[in-house]
Amino acid sequence: MKAFAVSITSILFLLLTACSGSSQSQGVKDLDAQAFAQQLKKEPGVVLDVRTPEEYSEGHLPNAQLLNFYDDDFRSKLQQLDKDKTYYVYCRSGGRSSRAVALMKELGFKKVYNLKGGIMQWQAQKLPVER
Repeated sequence: MKAFAVSITSILFLLLTACSGSSQSQGVKDLDAQAFAQQLKKEPGVVLDVRTPEEYSEGHLPNAQLLNFYDDDFRSKLQQLDKDKTYYVYCRSGGRSSRAVALMKELGFKKVYNLKGGIMQWQAQKLPVER
């Protein structure tokens, strides 16, 4: 009976580990500027700037696509994106991008990275910006 209980416990542990591992690999990860830059080099993807067009024109990450968080059709624009691609999302300081990646997770995106501290942290680390 004791061996049976140990077996059941082991099986439950393996199931829980497998489930939590898969949800983490398909979820959202918050990365600081250095880790965000390294991950982008390691695994290229779509860089989404969720700031306003005015903010974007003042400087943005290289190859970033603008998708204004405040647009009325922001959600529908997100839904049109390929959910199987890897996305790197940022804003000015991290607030809008955090909400955007939470929405992306809700919509079924597989792999999304959020830049903690936004472009402010990126620039503080002297990482490249395009104008």
